[in-house]
Amino acid sequence: MTTEIVVLYLITRLDSINTAASIIFFCGSFLFGILLLVYMLADPDKNPYNGKENIESYDRSTRNARAVCLLVFKRWWIVALCLGICVFVPTKKDAMFIIAGTGVIEAAKSETAQRLAGKSVDIVEKYLDSLIDAGAKK
Repeated sequence: MTTEIVVLYLITRLDSINTAASIIFFCGSFLFGILLLVYMLADPDKNPYNGKENIESYDRSTRNARAVCLLVFKRWWIVALCLGICVFVPTKKDAMFIIAGTGVIEAAKSETAQRLAGKSVDIVEKYLDSLIDAGAKK
């Protein structure tokens, strides 16, 4: 009984997990794109400053920007993990369909369901035979 309650609770949380992973994925992708743009534009060889007093500050800021970009690029697996969660974690509705489908399959395989199906077919056959006999008498 306890495991069933835990499973039902986790099923109710699936939508929240999927939503959180989606938000992290899209924000991470946006950040990744912005930082990629900064990384490509922060070229230390292209120094727009002519004065020697600003060269060091520009070089330092360029190196810092490139270092931050590399730090984020090394963490790409977080965004990939969130994408995997978004793809492979079902929604609550999908999880309920999966569980219901499994229950129906198990119920159909049971001996009681087989006997009930056999009796239902017998009743339908008798009813159809009576309709055929009634049609033949007219």
